[in-house]
Amino acid sequence: MSVCVSLFGEDEDTLLARLGELATRRQVAELRLDRIGAAVSLARLAAASGDLKIVLACVPVDQGGSFAGDQARWQEIILSAARHFGARGIIDVPPGFSRPEGLPAGACVVWSWHEAAGCVETDLELIYQSQLARAIETDYIKIVAWAESHQDSLRAVRLMQRHSGRLLAFAQGPGGRASRIWALALGAPWTYASWRGERSAPGQWAEHELPELPAGELLPLYGVLGDPIEHSRSPILWLAAFRSQQVLAELRGQPLGPLPSYLRVQHSELDGFRDSYSAAPFRAFSVTAPLKQQALALADEASPLARQAGAANFLLRTESGGWRACQTDGAGALDPLVDAGLPDKAPVLVLGAGGAARAVAVTALERGHSVSIAARRPEAAQTLIDELLGQGCAGELRAADLADPHLLQDARRGATALGIVQATPLGSVERPGDPLEGHCLDAACWVLDMVYNPPETPLLARAREAGATTVRGHRMLHAQMLEQFRLATGDEAPAAALLLALEADLGLPSPPILLCGPRASGKSTLGRLLARVLDWPFVDADEELERRHGRKISAWLPADPEGFRAAEAELLEDLAKRPARVVGLGGGVVETPSALKTLSAHPRVLGLALEPAEQLARRLAADDRPSLTNLPLGDEIELLHRRRLPLYEKACSGRWLCVRGMRVDSFHRLLQRLKLLL
Repeated sequence: MSVCVSLFGEDEDTLLARLGELATRRQVAELRLDRIGAAVSLARLAAASGDLKIVLACVPVDQGGSFAGDQARWQEIILSAARHFGARGIIDVPPGFSRPEGLPAGACVVWSWHEAAGCVETDLELIYQSQLARAIETDYIKIVAWAESHQDSLRAVRLMQRHSGRLLAFAQGPGGRASRIWALALGAPWTYASWRGERSAPGQWAEHELPELPAGELLPLYGVLGDPIEHSRSPILWLAAFRSQQVLAELRGQPLGPLPSYLRVQHSELDGFRDSYSAAPFRAFSVTAPLKQQALALADEASPLARQAGAANFLLRTESGGWRACQTDGAGALDPLVDAGLPDKAPVLVLGAGGAARAVAVTALERGHSVSIAARRPEAAQTLIDELLGQGCAGELRAADLADPHLLQDARRGATALGIVQATPLGSVERPGDPLEGHCLDAACWVLDMVYNPPETPLLARAREAGATTVRGHRMLHAQMLEQFRLATGDEAPAAALLLALEADLGLPSPPILLCGPRASGKSTLGRLLARVLDWPFVDADEELERRHGRKISAWLPADPEGFRAAEAELLEDLAKRPARVVGLGGGVVETPSALKTLSAHPRVLGLALEPAEQLARRLAADDRPSLTNLPLGDEIELLHRRRLPLYEKACSGRWLCVRGMRVDSFHRLLQRLKLLL
């Protein structure tokens, strides 16, 4: 089993439809009998549920439900329902109630216990042992703790790690969401989800958010730890990278495991980390404030950079089951500056004296840059420098005063270029400001601000106006994640695709990706795969034309080519304005002047190139669209190739992908070519 979808309501037709849909893609569902209308026919629900296992729950008021009767009335309701579902029934027995007598053969029981809201100190081990004493071999035990914060939920996580088999332990409440997914990875027979928009318990996931987990599969668990943490965009990056791995594995014909889980996990401290995350499914955690020093302290081993920086932003499980502390903040800041053109070994000015500033200074020194550290309190900068020197950091390192009017000139020390890394919270939505206010920036500066909310801070805006090269904070988040992903998986994540997904999530301008090229070049096939990675909608322009106009292209194009092309150009103008989606265009759209003008002015058009001989082979194998000439198919393809190739070139401004060979090779190259669209 895996995801148990809770259903309730007064509308019988709605319940029938939902059960019928779940029967095609799930293994278990729950009927909340205490919240289902008395007029609903359970016999019809049983018929619609196919082979689904059905948890039959009539939850008392003191357990968070709506049932207010006694044991006799509860048993009457349960047995009446159980007779309709037979051996597929799983009877949820609340505390204080007994196993119903007269259950159908094969039906089993789940002994259920829910902690009261606000109570976070119950000894769950004692509850488990008391429930176990009542259970027989075929029974399940469900223990639901209450969690105001994620740390409260760890009682249930630790319980799951101690006991395997038929235990289902998780937490509900504001801090319980992660535990609901983790329970599956730790061996629970199922976890609960709601129908979209109809949560039946606090902290519950919606059914569409949780994929089914194949029996026996290990769900790898990742996350980002910190406090606060809800602002983190790390899940956007990691899940896109995991989706790209799955797509490539699918194209190679390799076995597909479940998509790993990567969650935001609120921790104000890491006491008990080892006990809470001892199970093998926990693979790695990104770490943010205020936990970076604690992460280093708890690790069994650490990278040299992490030790010199005195903090870790990544915890990686080792083959022996321990934890290795790593540090990627420095590379995350410097790599985007280098990509933006910062000269090799140019002086670097670091603003701030905290953990992030320390990591940048260590990495910059290792790469041969001279480093100046400036802080609001000069003594803090000097203390940091003394610590770095004491830990053996080599290179030119000096303290600076933010109030010094010659700060930028002194940091540059005669060099023509200066890299500036802003490593404080100043400039964020929570703490507005500009740490270099009063200092004159110029075009020979490269400025990265670690703050990414807002996307452009006052410092970056002023630097851009002065002609300096600016790098927004989300680029650092992106760069340090790429290194973490490589450490965790051994794979290179598709950098451009991840950046596109991140910028769209941040609300930055995100024009659609338009794929143009000849018929059978893979615009629909590759476009759908790309949309899967980005988690964006895919639009097939031909299908959208047919939907909007109610006409089949196979009949429309031969009968009214001018009308068809006009409608196609009008659709393109609309689709080109819709953000964050992938669009596969018709092969002939470039022949309409207005459409060609739209494409040539669009920033994200990628051409798919296909040689005529391969076009012919693919068309003969699969294409059923109408002929555009009276020529034999091979001659028509040659003619269209010669006529349209210059138009494709103008439409995509030289951004080409040569589609050849296996689909996996073409898709891999597509991911690489996305950097042309940034």
